[in-house]
Amino acid sequence: MKNCNESRVRARYESFWNGDNDTPLLCVVAPKDNARWDDAPAAPDEIAQRWLDAEYVIARNRYILENTAYIGEAFPVFFANFGPDILGAILGCEIEFGDDTSWAVHAAEDIASLPPVRFDENSKWFRRMMEMTQALLSDSRGDYAVGNNDFHTGLDALVSMIGPEQLCVDLLTERETVEQRLHECADAYEQIFARENRLIRSKQNFSTNWMGHYSRKNWYVTSCDFSALISPAMFEELAIPYLKREMRALDRSFYHLDGKDALRHLPALLALPELDGIQWVYGAGAPTARHWIPLLQQIQA
Repeated sequence: MKNCNESRVRARYESFWNGDNDTPLLCVVAPKDNARWDDAPAAPDEIAQRWLDAEYVIARNRYILENTAYIGEAFPVFFANFGPDILGAILGCEIEFGDDTSWAVHAAEDIASLPPVRFDENSKWFRRMMEMTQALLSDSRGDYAVGNNDFHTGLDALVSMIGPEQLCVDLLTERETVEQRLHECADAYEQIFARENRLIRSKQNFSTNWMGHYSRKNWYVTSCDFSALISPAMFEELAIPYLKREMRALDRSFYHLDGKDALRHLPALLALPELDGIQWVYGAGAPTARHWIPLLQQIQA
């Protein structure tokens, strides 16, 4: 891979996964000394095409790669990034794009009116994801890594389809239907992830994703951002079983713990033997990293 110490990256990450590292991984991504930011590829006029046009996306990625130094354990990673609602889109919602983010257009008003969730390999969003991933793999030629997509599964997938407020209501009034749709989402996600992962591993002998970690074995980062809105009991009942299912399909796994309102679920996460690590994101407006050292030590214990 370009602009990084690839042999160091491979060795250090395998040491990390095996628990043999005696110093933390350090990833620094910074402009090269001779970086030129004045000749970026021309962006399409339509905002959506800045995300969907493979030729432009690859040109932009190449431009970033050529002007960036990846220091320590950092290495260049790109993936078919359509935003965090791609799983929901494959399963039925739509996506709207902004300059630097995207959001879901819900598929139904509530869980009762949401049709059964099924994976359709002819879904336009699945085809777009796979075509973009293939385009990246064809272009990379070892210059950069191609990662798995940013999938938000389980309760987060239902948030994409009906919205967080409505899901809170439906958990109280339509619990049985929510549980059925969760099971359907899990079945569909297994197929989607397996298809994408097979494509990537057919061209690349290691695994990575949006988090930017390297692994010879299959790994992924699990999450449930909706957990900030529910109790520990509800998290144990409606999130943990599906997180376990996702983790058991992997060789290595992380959990993305996002924000102080999700900290109530840390004991349940630390009790999972399938989980290899936790990424703690304290979020905007929270105390800085130094404040959370005792929490990080609790996670490491």
